[in-house]
Amino acid sequence: MSTSSIYAAFGSKAGLFEEAVRTYAERYRVIHQDACAQPDFADTLDQLFRRSVEEFTQPDSGHPGCLVSSAAMTDSPDTIDTRAYLDDLYASNQRLLLKRIEQAQDDGQVPKRTDPATLAASLQTLWHGLSAQSNQGLGRNDLLRLADFVVSVLPGGRASTTS
Repeated sequence: MSTSSIYAAFGSKAGLFEEAVRTYAERYRVIHQDACAQPDFADTLDQLFRRSVEEFTQPDSGHPGCLVSSAAMTDSPDTIDTRAYLDDLYASNQRLLLKRIEQAQDDGQVPKRTDPATLAASLQTLWHGLSAQSNQGLGRNDLLRLADFVVSVLPGGRASTTS
């Protein structure tokens, strides 16, 4: 694609990058939505982390790790709109998790003593950690082992039987 074609379609190289990040990031929104739609909270946790790890480590991606976390770490005036979008995406995913945790408490799947806001923030922090580890080159099997461990120790979670 020529430079003039990029500018015609996206306004700039930064515009192309932003569109790529948005397209890629929407896959994580869908993963969060699908996971939170699971009736069993342990399945929510398992699906959230396992599907995310699978996405972080797509074998055909040519980019090690998660483009979204790479973009979030980019510090440039050209990426301010991308950062704002990602901040909104992360907040939206966290609100979705918070609502799901509250429902799991109502259903008796998460102990009442668990603070839903703290658990939701912790899940997002763990998600970001797995993403960052994938960017550092940690492989799929190692990331899945970490995800399984996380699920096994969280309130309402259980150890996965697959690896």
